[in-house]
Amino acid sequence: MDMEKIERAVRDILEAVGEDPDREGLQETPARVARMYGEIFSGLGADPKQHLKIFTEGGKHDELVLVKDIPLYSVCEHHLLPFIGRAHIAYIPKNGRIIGLSKFARIVDCFARRPQVQERLTGQIADFLYENMEPLGVAVFIGVVGNGMTKAGAMEQLSDAETIIVQIANLISCYGVPAALLAGVILAGILAATMSTADSQLLAASSSVSQNLAVEFFHLKISGKKSVLVARSTMVVISLIAAFLARDPDSSVFRVVSFAWAGFGAAFGPVVLFALFWKRSNKWGALAGMVTGGVMVFVWKYLVAPMGGALAIYELLPAFLCACVAIVMVSLLTPAPEQSILEAFECFKSKQKQK
Repeated sequence: MDMEKIERAVRDILEAVGEDPDREGLQETPARVARMYGEIFSGLGADPKQHLKIFTEGGKHDELVLVKDIPLYSVCEHHLLPFIGRAHIAYIPKNGRIIGLSKFARIVDCFARRPQVQERLTGQIADFLYENMEPLGVAVFIGVVGNGMTKAGAMEQLSDAETIIVQIANLISCYGVPAALLAGVILAGILAATMSTADSQLLAASSSVSQNLAVEFFHLKISGKKSVLVARSTMVVISLIAAFLARDPDSSVFRVVSFAWAGFGAAFGPVVLFALFWKRSNKWGALAGMVTGGVMVFVWKYLVAPMGGALAIYELLPAFLCACVAIVMVSLLTPAPEQSILEAFECFKSKQKQK
């Protein structure tokens, strides 16, 4: 790498923007920038094969190997601005050919330390591993945060990353009718994806209430017409809850989703586990566990967690534990499951042991 040429180029840039490269604060800047470029572009002259040491184990290794959260730092070749992120690599060894886990980070770093784009970087890592390790399969996933548009002044730094696509579409729409049509297509795609997910969840929830809960769990004898009415009423209730949650325009969908998953996990997770591994669990214990888990998610998030300290934890864990306690206590205090259910449990358990 020609460090002197980089220094001269930096001096030219400083002069071009109207600065004096000889003033006190900038005298050593060209040399510092040259050293920085020497570091962040060190992958240009490096051979990633130097980090590839393959071990051939005698045993059979044919299961998926996954290395997650490999730190990644690179420079966008379009604006020479940094982008950072994480890389995740998975591969299935062939003939016992494996490499040390630390080598993956060095290989990623070698390809990243050069002017890059995310798509090419992903392909280069995958191709290199496939060609040199000869695995049965390899997959590379990279997630990065770039600064090309915000740092270049095209748009302001976003306080909420969830709005990035909407903001880009809004920016595109400012450049004439064709661009506005393209922005409309982007927004239509977002709306279509949202509506597709929403209607699928609404249909699943309404059918679960009208069929699984009303008919199969509570054994209610209702006609087809009433079943449809129950399903529609469920959709209305869920829609009202969704409207309530969305009343704050500054709220984050990530927070809403994490809260929703806490509710699902605490209400249904313990029920599934106890049903699978404890034959004394009965329907009343399951019902108590679901109610306790769902209620405790709200209690912990809004009443307990605000106290701070050790209590300020994700509401899923305490709600999950409370649901487990409720299942055990109520199941023991109520009649045991029918003998046919116990026999089916033992039969399945014995079959699993035979496998």
